[in-house]
Amino acid sequence: ESITPNRSVVHSRIRHSGRVIFGLAALSIVSAASYHIWPSNRTARQTENGVVQPENLGPRTYPTFVEVLKKLDLSQDRQLSDRPGKTLTRSPVKGKTVLTFDICSPYVGSELAGALKSLELISQKKEFPTMVFVSGAALKEPQLREAVTKLAALSHISIQPHGLKHRPCTSEHTELIYGQKPTGSLEAAYREIVGGAEVIETLTGKIPRYFRSPGLFSDRLIEQMVRELGM
Repeated sequence: ESITPNRSVVHSRIRHSGRVIFGLAALSIVSAASYHIWPSNRTARQTENGVVQPENLGPRTYPTFVEVLKKLDLSQDRQLSDRPGKTLTRSPVKGKTVLTFDICSPYVGSELAGALKSLELISQKKEFPTMVFVSGAALKEPQLREAVTKLAALSHISIQPHGLKHRPCTSEHTELIYGQKPTGSLEAAYREIVGGAEVIETLTGKIPRYFRSPGLFSDRLIEQMVRELGM
């Protein structure tokens, strides 16, 4: 699938609960494609392998919902869209191919075995800077939590939030998205985003800089909220 001329996307699939979850590898000389990944302006360092890792600045205190709400432009179009997923943003690793994968929910049986095997393969591919987006729900599975904790210690891998309960973040849309119940309000979206970020920071000891909305759909207000939260 082509996003823009001279930039291509390779999809890596992990199947769970009858759905296919896509990880993206954006190939570009100067930038990587964002699929609901919004960068923060917080201090970061670039490792030898090229992955941008946030500095360990200690536990982060996020703005309250009321504080964020005051900064939002409520006149924006709230139509559900995957537009952010088709927009190129500043590359987390200039001049590098960046692989991204999603760990969405607690896998079971053969799906769990397949997910764990995929994570093991990711850990071995040190030549590829990799971002793994993990939901708080997925980390309830002990084996997944252990595997993700090990990945977080590797210099070529960055663990980033994928929501607290893996609910698509929408400001008012309430219909199911790929069988998942969206947040449907700004306050619920705030809890989903901040809750997921806090879980990841607790696990890794690093402040999240990126966010991927579950279901890959969202709206402009959610985009602005994520930026106001420093991601």
